Amino acid sequence: MKIQKTKMAKIIFITKNTGEFAELKVKFQNDGYEVLITNSEKEVLDQVEDEKADILIIDKETKDPNELLLSLGLETKKRSSSPFVIIVSEISEDDVLANSFNLGADDFLIKPIKPLVIAARIRAFIKRKQQARFSPEKQELAIDNEKFIVIVNSKKIDLPRIEFKLLKLLYSNPEKIFTRLEIAKRVWEDIHVAERRTIDAHIKNIRSKIGDNYIKTIHGSGYIFIPQ
Repeated sequence: MKIQKTKMAKIIFITKNTGEFAELKVKFQNDGYEVLITNSEKEVLDQVEDEKADILIIDKETKDPNELLLSLGLETKKRSSSPFVIIVSEISEDDVLANSFNLGADDFLIKPIKPLVIAARIRAFIKRKQQARFSPEKQELAIDNEKFIVIVNSKKIDLPRIEFKLLKLLYSNPEKIFTRLEIAKRVWEDIHVAERRTIDAHIKNIRSKIGDNYIKTIHGSGYIFIPQ
């Protein structure tokens, strides 16, 4: 079942290998998306600047994703107007990926790309973006970095230091998927935390205090903060 979109979503493949992504291009066009395949950084930057790009799919084998992400400056943009960024690669390099996520990437897929998988992730992103835009229930959440407290609908919420740090990380980049490994590195400075249930337990505690709507679990990927 196709999602009814308020506007035609635009997908941009950043790659030299046009043939490798030809099948995906046809599939997405048949699903109603506008699709562009390019390896021009200027063209991509212009599309993003004009808010004409909804999804960027970066082929790591032909384009350095971190170089492009730095040029885009997505980590400093409001996520509501930023494109969803997927990096595809033949191999997984943890240090490169960690930097990519820090610079604004949202997801990572290993080649060969499965059309059904990438299509499902894109539909999920479009759906979340629409729900955030048109949700009639608006709740306010603010973070006081000096007092280490959270304000939800004018009510002060006290959190333990580690949970405050965790929420602050998610809150810093709304709609970005933070992987368990990335959270472990940036909050605990210990990658082994990602292998235990520690993160899950703290997320559960945070939700019990601020509500269930703000932090969503992206199964198999990590956690994401959804503005209300």
